Amino acid sequence: MEEFEWMSAERRDQVEKLYGRFMDALRSPDDLLNMVLRGHLLVEEQLDRAVRAFVQRPQDVDAARLTFFQKIQLTRAFNIRHPDEPVWRAVAALNVLRNDLAHRLTSSERDRKARELITSTREDYPGPDYHAEEEEFTIPEQLQFAIGYLLGALNGIAGEYEQRARVAKEPVEALLNLEYDSGEGAEE
Repeated sequence: MEEFEWMSAERRDQVEKLYGRFMDALRSPDDLLNMVLRGHLLVEEQLDRAVRAFVQRPQDVDAARLTFFQKIQLTRAFNIRHPDEPVWRAVAALNVLRNDLAHRLTSSERDRKARELITSTREDYPGPDYHAEEEEFTIPEQLQFAIGYLLGALNGIAGEYEQRARVAKEPVEALLNLEYDSGEGAEE
């Protein structure tokens, strides 16, 4: 690598090996990585939507720079009907898997963490014979079902929050628009 002539030979060898690893990673597409990272982004969109449902100034939520975990906890805290449902454990399991994939090119924990996500959705997933023998579906197929379930569940939750927020805002806006009578000039 001519552009690195200013480096020592040892350092240049390290950079070349690292660059080689980078190119190898690009040449070997990882469908699981792609699915989990993109699924995580879409799940986070639904968490953002749910949190934003109750706020007047979404830009303040953005400025808070909430972590994915904090968004899970806020969304769960707002949940009146299902605060203890398996969906919350499953969303957290997706985050654990995503973090493992995002911070390590390879991981001996990948399959175990993927199975934890799959297991956490299995008891609650209303999909087609999801309770069939595990061998019938590959891990990527099971993850696809699991992430699809999370997206559907969180979309429903965010929609419910938006509806509740609209209903709650109407009387508040009416109160804010009242003209206050100071009592001066009132007849007795």
